[in-house]
Amino acid sequence: DISQGHNETVTGFPCTIIGNKFYGKGFSALVELLEFQFGDLSFLRFERVFFTNNYCSHFGKRFPRGATVILTGSAGVVMGNQIKGEERALPSIDMTGMKGTEVGNITIGAIINDPNFPAPEANFNLRF
Repeated sequence: DISQGHNETVTGFPCTIIGNKFYGKGFSALVELLEFQFGDLSFLRFERVFFTNNYCSHFGKRFPRGATVILTGSAGVVMGNQIKGEERALPSIDMTGMKGTEVGNITIGAIINDPNFPAPEANFNLRF
């Protein structure tokens, strides 16, 4: 991914995480996609991210920062997921500033670092 503002050159592969059940406890995210920056405008990350129809149950105490699901990529779709955790104050999904859309998710915590906030969370997702 070579970022040049609006004239971005994006190369890479998609990441598809569909129809999984993730269970776990502790201090780390259940799902985390990483990126590595190796120049001022160059990144090693997935081009497109699809996180769809997954069930996540994150129990136990976590660090005060972080989320159950941390997604990083050029753009993504987060749709139809159920994400539970013991601590309501901590986020369920961290979009890490990735462009994309979140639709039809049921979460206990917030969706954070979404450049489209608040429209996707307020209008198309359920939090309880």
